[in-house]
Amino acid sequence: MSLAGVDLNLLVALDALLAERSVTRAAERVGLSQPGMSNTLARLRKLFGDPLLVREGMTLVPTPRAEALRQPVQEALSLIEHALDNRPGFDPARDHVTLTVSCSDYSLLMLIGPLVRRLAAAAPGLTIQVLPRAPDPVRLLRDGEADLVIEPIEIMPDTVLPSLRLFADRWICCVWEGTTEVGDQMTMETYLRLGHLVYSAVRGHPVSIVDTYLAQARVSRRIEITEMLWWNPRRTMDPAHAWLRARIAEIAAELDQAAPAASTGAA
Repeated sequence: MSLAGVDLNLLVALDALLAERSVTRAAERVGLSQPGMSNTLARLRKLFGDPLLVREGMTLVPTPRAEALRQPVQEALSLIEHALDNRPGFDPARDHVTLTVSCSDYSLLMLIGPLVRRLAAAAPGLTIQVLPRAPDPVRLLRDGEADLVIEPIEIMPDTVLPSLRLFADRWICCVWEGTTEVGDQMTMETYLRLGHLVYSAVRGHPVSIVDTYLAQARVSRRIEITEMLWWNPRRTMDPAHAWLRARIAEIAAELDQAAPAASTGAA
């Protein structure tokens, strides 16, 4: 396909359609009328030789071709926006920016707390808003509700988004010190026989990541959990976003160095 005959505004519309899965909402997102967006969708279908979005009940569902286009289109638009952006890079000492992070209480304690303390001196104008974990973290990034998501890779194993490994941590077992059921060492037989207290991270996820591992590994018990930082590819070139990612990575690297001597819980 030659770009000479392609209206790049069609890619903006396609990005909105794939994100919203609604002609009306996509039209509002890019400032078109509903009939105008319907006409644009027809042009996109002709351009790609594919229906792109098909109706199932009251919703529009992307075709496999559309799903394959999602990330390349986002990345292309990000590069174009960056190339056309005449603003200077992010100045942490002067610029005022608000970025939103979705993460667990554990990541809030281990990463965001130290981050905010460092930002007070290094970037006083950078504000971090924290969102609780969501059943669909990818949607938060896709819809712009979160700029960054911190989740274990085990929660998002098939996610195709830019990401950065932060640190690995391991699960530990805690028992009442007065129990007679457990001696100096916890055996697998004892672990499986005793009752457990677990928590549900978010609605829609398994009750416990440990349970998922036990089912997959058939009671293999040496488990490590890898925390990852995820973001929308459209934000990869954003100067403030990149600066914050680097600061989070610095804190995570310190945790990784301390990991062999630490015995902390997982996300």
